[in-house]
Amino acid sequence: MGKRAGGIVAIGGSVDFTLLDDPAQTTVALVSAAKEVILTLRGIDFSDRIECCEQELPKLASSLRDLFVSVDFVRSPSSKGMMPAGSEPFQLEVSAGYRTVAAFLNYEREQLQVGDWAVLARTLANLEVHLSAFVELYGES
Repeated sequence: MGKRAGGIVAIGGSVDFTLLDDPAQTTVALVSAAKEVILTLRGIDFSDRIECCEQELPKLASSLRDLFVSVDFVRSPSSKGMMPAGSEPFQLEVSAGYRTVAAFLNYEREQLQVGDWAVLARTLANLEVHLSAFVELYGES
C-alpha cells in the first residue's frame, strides 16, 4: 500500500484508506473499526476452545488486522489523517492485541496450555477496555 499520483493504492482487506486519509473522517473511521472489533470480542466463547481457535479467533484476527493497518496507515508520514490526541494507549493495545492473537493462532491448538489461554483472555479483556474507552471518548453521541 502506498500513495501514487492520483490516490491511495491498496490490495485486499476491508480498510477504507480514503476515509482514513480525510482529516475530517479519520476518527470516525477508527471508531467504526474499533466498534467492529469490540463486537467480535464480545462474541468470543472460551469454553469451546476448538470452535474458538477455528472460528472466533480467526474472525477477531481479521478485524484486528484491519484496525491495526488503519492505525499504522494514519500514523504514517504520508497520511493526511491524524490520530486523536491522547490515543497512544489505544494504539499500543491495538498493536499488542493484534500481535498476541496472530501469535496465538500460529501455535498448534493441542500444545496450548491453560496459562496460554489465560494470557490471551487477559490481553483481550484489556484490549476491550481500551477500545471501549476510545469509542466513548471519540465516538459521536
